[in-house]
Amino acid sequence: KMSFRKLYYKNVDLKGQTVVVRVDFNVPLTPDLKIDDNARIRKVLPTIEHLLSVDGTKIVLMSHLGRPDGVVKLEFSLKPVADELQKLLGDKAKVKFALDCKKADDDVKALGVHEVLLLENLLFYPDEEMNAPEFAAKLASYGTYYINDALGTAHRAHASTEGITKFFAGKSACGDLMYLELQYLDYIYTNPKRPFVGILGGAMLSDNLNVVTNLVKKVDKLIIGGGMSFTFLWSKGIGVGEAMVQVNQQKFCDAALKEFRDKIILPIDFFAVEKMDQKA
Repeated sequence: KMSFRKLYYKNVDLKGQTVVVRVDFNVPLTPDLKIDDNARIRKVLPTIEHLLSVDGTKIVLMSHLGRPDGVVKLEFSLKPVADELQKLLGDKAKVKFALDCKKADDDVKALGVHEVLLLENLLFYPDEEMNAPEFAAKLASYGTYYINDALGTAHRAHASTEGITKFFAGKSACGDLMYLELQYLDYIYTNPKRPFVGILGGAMLSDNLNVVTNLVKKVDKLIIGGGMSFTFLWSKGIGVGEAMVQVNQQKFCDAALKEFRDKIILPIDFFAVEKMDQKA
């Protein structure tokens, strides 16, 4: 049995705490930097709203957006997300924005009870993906309790997901969205309905090696789509044009396709464009 139920944030006393929450606000943006789909923001609202209902809490949110590769790129700023979150919360809370996630001490000090502070994009610093201890320590210094409500990034050992927990001994928990997803996973792993089919997407196969390895053993069929499917297809000798291929994962693909050839299903056709551009 998984122990996640003991780590559900509603089972701990958060009164008076400044809560640092890792969320997944990696939302799609239009060319003029408007939010194209706010679903990921809406999904974390239950956690934020519950924290706002607890006496004396202050909330510091942190997330990544896109792939700015460790440098500041305004097209990946989380400011539009802060504005959208304010619209969604309305008069329930004031949403503030910290222009630099590594230099937000004054922003945190100025935060009032039942106010929300969203830090600027974590990936503006390479330290996030490097899981740099000093960066994790800085993020941890912004609060007294840590909550992870971003399952989509929880498998990555980054400063905001893994490194930061070392500075919150006994003071870490999962939010509503994370808890719900873990309940689903627990159920399908322990008592799945058959046929049990898994569907995986994502750009990078290297980010999902453990997921593929573990899931394929549980399911009846595993459908692999998204960008990661190109590496599998390439390893089979199928042309994939200019699609991204992780050539260093060929041995993994060959072994997986050989052992689980009756389970793994890959795409058979695609929609192709001449270049990676929203207007293509």
